[in-house]
Amino acid sequence: IWYEWVLDRGSKVVDWGSRSQERLVRFQNLAPGDYRFTITAWTADDVPSFPVELRFTVTPAIWRRWRE
Repeated sequence: IWYEWVLDRGSKVVDWGSRSQERLVRFQNLAPGDYRFTITAWTADDVPSFPVELRFTVTPAIWRRWRE
């Protein structure tokens, strides 16, 4: 199985992964905001799955919220 993913924030693509067999993705230092992570799996016969989407929000670090 091969995987292909994309991380976007609104209409802007933040990061993307070309098709690979790696099953782990890590994101560090994401700016605060709303994100959407979408992944598609591909079989050995080059048949894609339905894309799966995960939406999440990164909030500012607590010490940054105190400054405002």
